[in-house]
Amino acid sequence: MNIKYFGCSHSIIFGNDEINIDNKKYKFIDCHQDSVSLKGLSKKSSKTNYKLKIIDELKNNNNNNDIYILKIGQVDLEFGFYYKINSDGINIDINLFIDELIKIYKNFLMEINYLNSMLHT
Repeated sequence: MNIKYFGCSHSIIFGNDEINIDNKKYKFIDCHQDSVSLKGLSKKSSKTNYKLKIIDELKNNNNNNDIYILKIGQVDLEFGFYYKINSDGINIDINLFIDELIKIYKNFLMEINYLNSMLHT
């Protein structure tokens, strides 16, 4: 069985190791892409088109035993937020910014959950 992780370069912390859980072997599969952001997931088309990569993986997955980890949002918080403040000169409330990211994440999870249910009915 595989554990496939998606996210920015920070997600490589999972590595490509194998672990044993309840006498089952799981292999971590690296599906990360540099510079991926939550904001990008909210767009139909983004610079990285990473949303489509995740959706395609779910559509093409014939192994229902795979586990997926989404580690997305760190780029938004550590780069995007400060970039908007310092480069664009925009005054942003951090709490509103985080609320917006949570909303994007929830919408994306609902979208892939819907796709997953359509694929497995």
